Amino acid sequence: MSEATEPRIDEDLDRRDDRRLQLVASILILLVFAAGLYTAGDFAAVARWFPTAVTLTGLVLTGAKIVVDVRNLRRPYAPSDVAEDEQDLDEAGGRRNVLVWIAAVAVLLVLCRLVGFLWGATIWIPLVLLVVSKAKWYSVIIAMLATYSLVWCAEVYLAMRWPSGIWDLSGIGF
Repeated sequence: MSEATEPRIDEDLDRRDDRRLQLVASILILLVFAAGLYTAGDFAAVARWFPTAVTLTGLVLTGAKIVVDVRNLRRPYAPSDVAEDEQDLDEAGGRRNVLVWIAAVAVLLVLCRLVGFLWGATIWIPLVLLVVSKAKWYSVIIAMLATYSLVWCAEVYLAMRWPSGIWDLSGIGF
């Protein structure tokens, strides 16, 4: 085996690892949506509609993504695939982005469990805006106030009761 073919084999193995990582990330996200659908059954009637619709849509889209990931994992690389992979995302950036989104979903679940949905969503939106999209502080504050106001208005005017967390912060509000 010549030295010219060895880097090609290493690149193929790295790309196959990327495909496996994408498949694992899709399965983890599918499990998160399944857990969301399971917990949506505990909400009041009106409050159940939105989480159920979002999680069902997420389940369907993530299921389709898993099918595509499995197909991509099984088929060999063609020259066009290599160019497409290099265009879509670089290796380090792609892995980092997947891990950031998995961490973001995990943080949301932990926040909702600790302080409840209302404060969990209010804290999570600015964190995602700061870390993922690198937004400016004034945009983050506006998004946080808009999130809290929307969820709070739905709670007050539609008589929705959002799940509270381990620490009950429901008395803190406008």
